[in-house]
Amino acid sequence: MKKIFPVVLLLAVVPGLLGAGPGVVIKRETDPATERGPDAIQKKLRITLSQAALRYRGTAKRGDIRAITGKYGDHFLGLEFGASSGSHGGWDRWNFLEVRVRSGRHIREATSYNLLEDAYVLEDSQRHMVALRWPLGDQLTAKHAKNASLTLTLLDDASLPGWLFLRVSVDAPATLDRIVLGCYPGNTKGPESRQRWVATPDRQFNVSDKPTHLPANASALAIFNRLGQPRDGCLLAYESRSYKSVNATGNYKVRTLFQPKSGRREAVFALGYFNDTPADDATARFFRDSLSAVRRYLERIDWEPVPDPKQVQDQQQFLDRVVTTYGQSGEAKQWASLKQAYIQARGGGDPIHIAAVVRKIDIFKQNLLERILATFS
Repeated sequence: MKKIFPVVLLLAVVPGLLGAGPGVVIKRETDPATERGPDAIQKKLRITLSQAALRYRGTAKRGDIRAITGKYGDHFLGLEFGASSGSHGGWDRWNFLEVRVRSGRHIREATSYNLLEDAYVLEDSQRHMVALRWPLGDQLTAKHAKNASLTLTLLDDASLPGWLFLRVSVDAPATLDRIVLGCYPGNTKGPESRQRWVATPDRQFNVSDKPTHLPANASALAIFNRLGQPRDGCLLAYESRSYKSVNATGNYKVRTLFQPKSGRREAVFALGYFNDTPADDATARFFRDSLSAVRRYLERIDWEPVPDPKQVQDQQQFLDRVVTTYGQSGEAKQWASLKQAYIQARGGGDPIHIAAVVRKIDIFKQNLLERILATFS
């Protein structure tokens, strides 16, 4: 007769084991998109962090990575962060980021040209770190770079509330050609009199009517309104030395366009916001009080994830016991293969490869526990 202890253990811990934990949660869906063709599908992800949520939607023919675009709803890369209660403002929840990459004479909008490969949890403790990866594929001409990718890494750190940090990076031989960040300070809709403004530490600009070239040495922006919705806005810090030019424009959505210097393959940003505070007070406080700490953090970020070895060890020991006691022969072989894959991934040192194997282990764990529990129901 099989031992009862592992079953009691399963029942005690299963709520935590079947979920993604209290930190990062990723929900994935794939739905038919027949309005875009009989074989079309939509790939959807929603990533929930402690302070923000990111949603992705991409449309393609089944089995193809080349995205279908052109109609509203084909593509979303939205960030829910910084909205005041009851508004659709803050950072753009439909398309907050556009990245254009260059390889030789080829230029592509990398976040919408191909489907997102997947999202990977790299760290889930005090720091929540997630990476999203898009294959560049036929955008590159060099044969040795066919597996090159664009990666967006998000970092949400409890030690610096109110801020979200981004890294945009691309594999050689591709380089970054343009990055656009979008937001709706206050709200999307507003009174006709409303003006969109952008402030640097030294100057302020009305960007409602035309593209505005921002000072080359500005490394921080406050984006806000005058003559309507004046108490909410978005904040941004970046490394000015990385760009040839920075421009801002928009009387509805405010788009900040960054043109990287030649050969750049990485860019980092800090995204913040303010709510229910007069814009002049909030921007002055940002530039005077909090900007130095944000800049310091941005410059010193260690983007190398720090996994929790005890968490990995505890999970392995737990699954060893469950598979030994309740596993079927196929599950035992699968678990042995996954353990070997994890060892190899750790040896290779690629955080995303490691995270991909960990996700496979999580799926195996969930399927295993659900099957075992079903036999006792």
